[in-house]
Formats: sequence, structure tokens, C-alpha cells
Amino acid sequence: MMKLAFPAVEWTMHKGDGYATIHSGTGEDSEIWFGGLDDSERVEKILGKEFSTLYFNESSHIPISSVDVAVTRLAQKAMMRIEGRDPTPLKVRALFDCNPPSKAHWTYKRFVLKVDPETGEPLSNPDDYASFQINPNDNAQNLSADYLDTLKGMSQRLQKRFLRGEFSDATPNQLFAEETIEKWRHGTDQELPDFVRVVVAVDPSGSGDVDNADNDAIGIVVVALGTDGRAYVLEDCTVKAGPATWGAIVASAYDRHMGDVVVGEGIVGTTTNNNANAGSFGEYQQQSATGTALTTGVNANSTSISLTAGDWDVEVDNKFNIGTGATVTSAGTTVTLTSAGAATLGQTTFNSGISATNSIGVVYVASPVVRFSLSATTTVYATGIAVFSGGTVTVDGLIRARRVR
Repeated sequence: MMKLAFPAVEWTMHKGDGYATIHSGTGEDSEIWFGGLDDSERVEKILGKEFSTLYFNESSHIPISSVDVAVTRLAQKAMMRIEGRDPTPLKVRALFDCNPPSKAHWTYKRFVLKVDPETGEPLSNPDDYASFQINPNDNAQNLSADYLDTLKGMSQRLQKRFLRGEFSDATPNQLFAEETIEKWRHGTDQELPDFVRVVVAVDPSGSGDVDNADNDAIGIVVVALGTDGRAYVLEDCTVKAGPATWGAIVASAYDRHMGDVVVGEGIVGTTTNNNANAGSFGEYQQQSATGTALTTGVNANSTSISLTAGDWDVEVDNKFNIGTGATVTSAGTTVTLTSAGAATLGQTTFNSGISATNSIGVVYVASPVVRFSLSATTTVYATGIAVFSGGTVTVDGLIRARRVR
């Protein structure tokens, strides 16, 4: 490049040390140093010197933290000498180039929006930042026609970046453009109104607490209606996790923002014959046992089940087996938290006024579906009772439970 563009300029390349010397002929030479910001050792090498000009090539690949550290070395005082003019102080500058990345990148925020990339606050010195576009078509005389045709044949997304030199939307196919979001962003220095209502909105994906890498994220946002009639998005807590994690996040957001209500979209059902994960909505548990001997008129456990904390619907089916010589006049089934618990309103079903003998063989009695809201792991019992005479009666029990939340 030096030979082509500046054939009369004398220069020396010091490859081993990574810099070139530009000879002015006046004894005041200039140096161009080549460095990288991709590891701590190379950054420290930059920090060991002062510069009057920095040029960041392909800045879309350079972290803003490295750029800001390097800019602290723009501290060299030098004179600019142009033939026929008086020497003047050389203004320190940082120059950047890039193939425009997305609008979420610091280059767009700092040079186009002129805001701090981290805080979103307006820059204190916006006039110090300027940008312009130069596209392949502007350099067509130095590029092959095939290269330009290749760019024109790319997708619209890639054309936008590599052919037209435009920053892409931070999220393709997003509903709201970045410019629209920024237009309505509430400044941190602006006072918020009082809120009529604060809502934590949840869009579950159906993922479990384990093996959820391929599931969608759970959308969680905190929104509010102000007394000024405007809606405000207070926080986005979206996370990719199972119910145990995102449930805690929802609860925390509700407490932090003093929420009024949590609103969830319809629970996503399965399209296969698999089971819901433990702790998830729809979790199903079942236990059974056979042959529990009964004493007439006395409640006995036919089976039981251990349920973790949560809101459960539980139901029991009992099968009363009538032995030779026995006559059953009534039989009942209860679902209860008490071992061998007695009949309870709303938790018991009785079949009475019967006269069942061994010729019939069995009597079936199912309990109502009973809700149990549990704060810790708890045993739920299925009990059976039969009034009979002569012979023996046993009971087989099946208890099933479904987590509703």
C-alpha cells in the first residue's frame, strides 16, 4: 500500500517489534504500531505506550471494554507539519471501521444513537462522535463484478450488512424496531407515575426442571398501568429453566415490584404419551396395595402415597373382596391425611343398604376427588371400611394424584 499510494515516502518496517517508522527527513520520525486487543498480554502492550491516533480495524469484533482501555492511551502531544503551513498541534483521534453488526452492538449505540452502550444515557460529548457509510458499490472500480454479484445474490439480511452497509435489527423478525423502543424509553432521570396496577405476566413453555435444553424460554415480564394512562414495562425476567426456577423468579418479581396479580398463559399440553416432570403442572402419581384384612366397622388403610409440596387432586378406588360366608351391608372409601382416618364430609363415599355375599364376590367404592394443598412432603392415605357378618373381607386400594399447580 505504501508503494502504491505513497511512493515518495521513506519508511522502515520492524517486523520483529511490530511497528513501522515513517521518515520525515527532518529528524522527527513517526511510528505506526500494530497491536491486538484479543488477550491481556497484547492489551498490556498497548497500555505501555501513548498515541496520538488509534485505528480500530473490524471494530465489530472488539469488545467495548478493550476499546475503552485503549482509548486511555490517546495522550501523546505531537505537532502536525504540512509543507507550506505553520506547525499545529495534532488533534488526538480514534478511527474505527466495521461491517455493521446488529443495532445491539456498541458501535451503533455510540456512533449512531450517541448514547452510552451500557447505561443508555446520552453521551456527554456527542459532537466528538461521527460516522459515515462506504459500501462496495462506492468502491466498484477496485472490485470484481463477480464479487458484487455474489453480494447481490445473498439473503436480504446479509445484503443489508455486507452490500448496503446497514446495521441490522438486534432481533430478526422482532415485533418492534429498536428505534421505536428507544423513542418510548422512559429516562432514568424521569420520575415514574403512581401505578394503578402491576402485573407479572408469564408465558410457560412446558419445560421441566431437567432435560430442558431444547425447550423454549419462559417469557416473564413485569408491566404496569400508570395513572397517566400509559403502560410501562418495568422488567424483563425471561429465563430458560424449569418450573422450580422460573416459579421463584416470578415470585421474586412479584415481591420486588409489589405486584397486584400474576397472569399466566394457558398451560402447554404434551403431544406425546410422556409424563409431566416431577414438580411440573400435570405431574401424576399412583400407588396401590392388595389384601388388607378388615374388621367389621373399623377403618383401615388400603394404600397410601407420598406427595411433595404443591396443590393436588387425589382420588381413591377401593375393591372390597367378600370371603366365603360373609355378607357386606355397607362399604365406604375415604381419602385423608390421617392414617386409618374415619369418614369425613367431602372426602368419603359410602355404599350402604346392600346385602353383598360371596356370590357377588366384590364391591367397588370410589372416593370423591379431593384437593390437598401441601406445604411439605406429606403422606395421603386411602382408607376402607366395611360392615359385614360372617366370613372375612379384605380390601385392595388404588390411590392416584394429579398436580394442578
